[in-house]
Order: sequence, then structure tokens, then C-alpha cells
Amino acid sequence: MIYCKASTDTRGVSLMEIIVAVGVFSVLILAVMGIFTSSLRGQQAIIAQARVDREAQLLLQTFTKRIRSSRVDYEAYGGTVSSSENTLSLIDQSDTQLSFVYDSANNEIDVVFDSGSPIPISSGNVSVTNLVFYITPSANPFSPGASPGVQPRVTVVMTLSASEGKTQVSNTIQQTIPQRGGVY
Repeated sequence: MIYCKASTDTRGVSLMEIIVAVGVFSVLILAVMGIFTSSLRGQQAIIAQARVDREAQLLLQTFTKRIRSSRVDYEAYGGTVSSSENTLSLIDQSDTQLSFVYDSANNEIDVVFDSGSPIPISSGNVSVTNLVFYITPSANPFSPGASPGVQPRVTVVMTLSASEGKTQVSNTIQQTIPQRGGVY
């Protein structure tokens, strides 16, 4: 008679152990993917915010340089400026008229020299969704008969937005810029 002895070798892996191992591995992979996705969205938001900040700084530097070295062209507004404007008209020291114009159709800011063609000054990477100029005082303080002592200033309020991937960033920036000097 031949006896078969059942194998008691336990070096193999059972099906239940494989299922448990695959389940634990899947949970770990899902957790890592969640962290990766979250950090990717954060990185995209930082890139978009940096783009908006750089564009705002460039535009504000341009406005500041032009406003401080020019005078507000009150005649372009009919002598009196309304409470808010989408266009800023200036006359520089060489009597060149320049206007900063908000182009809402293209979400950009244009500059126009002496009624010429508009030239975009904002980059295509950032959208300008709002631009308003508040000019104080509303009438030319240097005209004959005007009360002296009020220096013209322009408050610029603009909203810029940029997107990176599925992340959209928008910032509203405000700066008040005084005009230097008076009549040239």
C-alpha cells in the first residue's frame, strides 16, 4: 500500500493574501495620486498668480511713468472729467497726446499716440477684465480762474486674470499716482 502524504509546505502565497496586498497597494497609490494632484493644482495657481503680479507691476510702472511726466488732458474730456473713465488722456512734455484705452473686446489695454492706431501694452498671457481711471480734480486746476493748490492725481483700478491648466486667478489692483509739475 502506498501512502500519500499531504504537503505541508507553506512557502507559497494564498489568494487571500494577494487580494489584501493589492487592496493596500491600491489605497496607497490613490493617496499618493491625491497628494500629487493637489500639489499640481497649487503649482498652477502659483504660476498664474505670478503671471498676474508681473503684468500688474509692468502696467503700473508704465502708468506711473507716463502720468508723472505728463499732464492730464482735460480738454479731451470736454473740460470736466466724470467720476470714472475707461480712457486716460495725457499730454506729454513734447505736446504729444497719448491715451490709455481699455479694450473690453480683446481684454487688453491699448495706448494711442496723437489719435493714431491703438497699440496693445498688456501681454496676451493675462486678460484685463476691468480698467477704470479716477481723475482728481474733475476740472483743470491750472486753467485761468481755477483755484490753485490741488495737484492732479489719477487712481488706477484694474482687474487682471490668468489661467494655468484648469486654475483661474484674478486680482484687482489699485494705485493712486500724482501728476508732477503743472503746466508745461
